[in-house]
Amino acid sequence: AQLRDNAGNAATSSGTIILDMTPPVVTVTINDGATYTTDASVSLAISATDATSGTSSMYLTEDPTQSGRYDWFYELYFYRFAGLDGDRKLYLRVIDEAGNEAPALWRSDSIVVDTTDPTPGTFTITGTDADETAIGTHTDYTRTQLVTIKITGAADATSGLSEYMVSESWGCTSALWNIYASQFSFNLSMGEGSKTVYVCVRDAAGQYAELPWRSTILDQTAPGFDIDLIGQSVYGSDYSTTRNRQVSVAYTGWELTGSGTGVYQTRLSRTSVFSGSWLSYTNDIGNDNQYTYDVVDPSTATCRQTIFINEISPDDSAANANNYARV
Repeated sequence: AQLRDNAGNAATSSGTIILDMTPPVVTVTINDGATYTTDASVSLAISATDATSGTSSMYLTEDPTQSGRYDWFYELYFYRFAGLDGDRKLYLRVIDEAGNEAPALWRSDSIVVDTTDPTPGTFTITGTDADETAIGTHTDYTRTQLVTIKITGAADATSGLSEYMVSESWGCTSALWNIYASQFSFNLSMGEGSKTVYVCVRDAAGQYAELPWRSTILDQTAPGFDIDLIGQSVYGSDYSTTRNRQVSVAYTGWELTGSGTGVYQTRLSRTSVFSGSWLSYTNDIGNDNQYTYDVVDPSTATCRQTIFINEISPDDSAANANNYARV
């Protein structure tokens, strides 16, 4: 532009302005791209590029339909979510020095906020028999180190259960974490006696809870017992000779290990192969257990055969069904 006075003197001057009609290019990342967080306070990594006029301010909100607030532009910004746990999302716009901001250019990122520990629930310990198959639902005894643990009632409504830990030591730092399963196998430590088991669960956000501990008794020793076969001879009741096919079997059993499992059942057989039903064992103080038993099959000529007896320790689910002794 030029200006001239009445005398004809002219002056020249010029001016420049930056034309910027393009909004900044923006990205935002919450907690370095993490999926979950246990803290409602998060960090934002913000990148904004504006080659023409440069960045000026930013607009941050959890709801793009509601008014938010402008702030100076920061590449690192700390924000605290309001409200309850759950999937949370942040929306961001950056304004350049020319004032360009387009509603169509909202940038956002989301994260699941989970500040609550999982619901721990409970668990059971189920013993196994000699064939390694789970028996029943009773959990007081087991004859093998390998047991089945089943978790019930554990849950996490926000991020979900992701791992479990099982150990014979207290605390949720005493063993390795495993991918979560509601039922799994666990090997008890060696040595008979009471075993206390601890189980922890952890959600995807990293919050954990310890379930109430449970105990079971590992008993791998068969019970001991005394036995007498009482028949009828010329002398009356006889412990060595009988003239009748029916004899009485009298015996007393006891637990050898001191594990507290006691004697549970008994069964009789004419051979060393047992296939009959187990009978309830009741060991009243001062009284032997007595059963009348036919020692000879009607088609067999002889009246002399061996009686075999085996006994097991008690478990309402028969988990000790193969802890037996023979005579």
